[in-house]
Amino acid sequence: MKKWMFLMAFFLLKMPTLQAQDVDIKAITDSAEMGIAKYQTLLGYYYQKGRHVEKDCEASFKWLNKAAQGGSSMAIYLLSKSYQEGCGVEKDNKKALDCLHKAAADSITMALMDLGEHYLYGSELVKRDWEKSALMVFQAASLGEEYAQLTSALYHFNAWGTEKSVEKARECLQEVMEKSEDYKETAQRLLKNLAVPDTFRLYEFEFKTLPRLLREAKKKAQNEYILTDLISLKAYLDQYIISHYEWDWNEVAVERLPLDADRDIFLYTMPDPKEPPLCKYMAAIWDKTYTRFAYFTLEKSTGGAWFFCGVSEKLSHVNYGKAKKDASKADFLELVKGKVDKTDSYEAKTTYPEKK
Repeated sequence: MKKWMFLMAFFLLKMPTLQAQDVDIKAITDSAEMGIAKYQTLLGYYYQKGRHVEKDCEASFKWLNKAAQGGSSMAIYLLSKSYQEGCGVEKDNKKALDCLHKAAADSITMALMDLGEHYLYGSELVKRDWEKSALMVFQAASLGEEYAQLTSALYHFNAWGTEKSVEKARECLQEVMEKSEDYKETAQRLLKNLAVPDTFRLYEFEFKTLPRLLREAKKKAQNEYILTDLISLKAYLDQYIISHYEWDWNEVAVERLPLDADRDIFLYTMPDPKEPPLCKYMAAIWDKTYTRFAYFTLEKSTGGAWFFCGVSEKLSHVNYGKAKKDASKADFLELVKGKVDKTDSYEAKTTYPEKK
């Protein structure tokens, strides 16, 4: 399933520009220099993203600023990205948020959806506020934005800022099924989840979901917060319309522990395992340079023994052998630190010989 929030490229393809045709940068630049805000916006976007031209933040900010002064609400929205990322201008979260609100007030659905995501998860820009998040997404849906209509189903089903209503969620998905070619397949899958409630397995969470999120956060470092905030993590999973979890979220804890100047440990404590192979502890080593990560688990075997294991960046599972000490948090952290300190690679290719 596609990530449910805000797809920049998809929305921009709907802009009334030459973007869907062969791109003539000179013609677009000439039109921008003539003061046509539409082309100034498009040129600013190209420079911001490095599409069809070499990325140039200063040029991007110049053209977007001109377009914004010329009344382009889309340019104001894109300026929010410039301020948030520090692209062509000093990073300024307050100005980024101001631009988002201005663009949203002008009914730019991208801005509404972006604000909805910020308020859903919380970010550098805003504190988490699910009621405001729902307001933004529902407004975008009322303007006819198909992706917002799809996303509205998640809000109704998960009670994000609104009352829980499986029926309203179903209505939203059925409407998308009837009217949208782009999101018809996704709506079908979510409707199936509604019709046949399934249980999200603890094994899948421990051995597939968290490693996959680590790999995604490595590519987009600002998503790191999802890994260390349980409310955000659950909301991320809830986008699939999950009826039942195999565990009680109230029994899960996550801590961020410093390892050294460049690395932190994200330590997850799980409910006591009822069936093997399930974990009591998982630890992600997060390299602050965002170049690599490691992921280790302490899991219970069929015979009741505890095994220290790893998951490589390729998401392959490696068994390092039996843990020789008690299954405690301190002993697990000792194993993790020892493994990380003794290798230059996080690929988890080697194993330690068992102690006699």
